[in-house]
Amino acid sequence: MCCSIFPIITILKTLILSVLQANIENNDTSSAAITYTITDTDGDLIYDPYELDADNDGCNDVLEAGYTESGVVSGELQGIGYDATTGLVTGNADGYTTPADGDANTVYDFQEAGVAPAISKQPIDVTVSLGGNISFTVTATNADVYQWQIFNGVSWVDLTDTGIHSGATTSILLINNPANSDDGNQYRVLVSSSVFVCQNELSNTAVLIVNVGTLISNRRVTYRVNKN
Repeated sequence: MCCSIFPIITILKTLILSVLQANIENNDTSSAAITYTITDTDGDLIYDPYELDADNDGCNDVLEAGYTESGVVSGELQGIGYDATTGLVTGNADGYTTPADGDANTVYDFQEAGVAPAISKQPIDVTVSLGGNISFTVTATNADVYQWQIFNGVSWVDLTDTGIHSGATTSILLINNPANSDDGNQYRVLVSSSVFVCQNELSNTAVLIVNVGTLISNRRVTYRVNKN
């Protein structure tokens, strides 16, 4: 169930009241000057607290702020209602902490228009000799988060920098000294942006082909032949 107020409104109202109270106390007068501003990030003449997408990038503020969105009403904070006195959402898991700033540039993500990542060059199948090294590469725009995955025969699993794999969270996945059993491994990468959480991009599947050595014995002489 969802509350009927916008998530950012209550936060700003609380901040505004705190500023006003501080001004009155500091100046000891009921006519203290107002020293805060309310932002209209996208310049549409609607203040940020009164719209669901303040930067007009197609991603709701509640998500860009790092909070939990209602499963009932898009753009609203998850909860079961609100307190009639304070206006705070009740039954919510979050919503009253500092909003997210994924790129740490001091601008909250919900006030910084983001762009969905896009893959411009897909990873492709690669071939490596037994015991050699090879890599898979993806090229993407508006992306700074990467997660390579491997298919285990049932489902896709996130990779970590262990075993034959390194660079699991970069644009280049390195394969080091693969074994016979790694022949046919399937890989893909999930590409996303730290400042635009509403959409990510999943790459095509790429296959690792390991040239497995074959032993041919002629009496006491043994030859190793690589598969073409």
